[in-house]
Amino acid sequence: MRAASKRPRSLPPPLAAVPGGHGGDRLRRRLARAEEQLAGGATVAAAADTAGFANPATFEARFRGATGLSPAAFRALGQRPGFTLALPAGYLPGPTLRSWGRDPESPTERVDGRHVLRTLRTPAGSALLEMTLLPSQVRCRIEAAGRPGPETVRAAHRLALRTLGLASGPGAATDPRPFELQVRRQPSLARLVDGRRGLRIPLTADPFEALTWAVLGQQVNLAFAFALRRRVVALAGIPAPRGLFAHPTAAELAAVDARDLVRGQLSRRKAEYLLDLARAVAGGELPLERLGGATAGDLEAALLARRGIGPWTAAYVMLRGYGLADCVPVGDAGLGLALQRFFALPARPDAAATRRLMAPFAPFRSLATFHFWMSLGDTPP
Repeated sequence: MRAASKRPRSLPPPLAAVPGGHGGDRLRRRLARAEEQLAGGATVAAAADTAGFANPATFEARFRGATGLSPAAFRALGQRPGFTLALPAGYLPGPTLRSWGRDPESPTERVDGRHVLRTLRTPAGSALLEMTLLPSQVRCRIEAAGRPGPETVRAAHRLALRTLGLASGPGAATDPRPFELQVRRQPSLARLVDGRRGLRIPLTADPFEALTWAVLGQQVNLAFAFALRRRVVALAGIPAPRGLFAHPTAAELAAVDARDLVRGQLSRRKAEYLLDLARAVAGGELPLERLGGATAGDLEAALLARRGIGPWTAAYVMLRGYGLADCVPVGDAGLGLALQRFFALPARPDAAATRRLMAPFAPFRSLATFHFWMSLGDTPP
């Protein structure tokens, strides 16, 4: 992994969100309104009407496509300690399993065959989400200290969508088919998706988790980044079922003594960056959750304005933390190596060449990046 921690004098062109048009954003807002209504106990018919869906069949199809659940099943979340998500046709499970199983000693997630364990934070404390990936569906079960209530189960549902690369939002493109169609129309690029059609980008639990990981991964190899992450989670996370730990919140990480981080082999500068950013997030100076509704350019500018975040780190957070569709982590060692191999270059491309080589993949450069990472046959960052 590689990142520049200092902001350059001249920034690269702004990262772009997919121009999905106002229609896509309106649909997301309508479905979010329906979710609020259903979570509050409204009937399916009332939720559809409030969200502006006159046709029940259309509402059912749109809602199921966005959440993996029927409106009735979503309304019932919390009645049982689990749920079953429908997977889209052509869903490719391999990258998800590989991504979350990359560190066998991770304290926050584990993979065993087709079972993915992920810890999460809920209003009632820590919990564990177990996902079993089947050919057309994912069976999800929640473990917690007490019986999981509706808020805990809904939090697990949100985490499942992000873990599986199914979460949608402004600037996000969860459906890989438009990207695959675009690439396959260009013979020189078509082989990038060979054997990986249906690939989606698994997201971190939230943007702060992505930011923490990106800072820890700056200018170190992947194995050492894993070790640093384990030590940070042990210092600031909270216990979860099965001996695992939930990732620390910004406030919990901000309370850690910098000397303890240095004893955990973080450099003094990296410890300072991590704690400064955690304090900024916890104090509202860097409102990561609210920035999810900003344009890609505004989000990038807000990230780059903070000490410890350079272009690589910002791009990584936008890609894995927010799920934006058109990000390029320029300077990433893995991406550079993959581009060199794919295009048979004599050397790894520099920043300008990386942008030029990735330009034909716009506005889906995040998916292209993930395909390039996976093409190396190594664990993606």
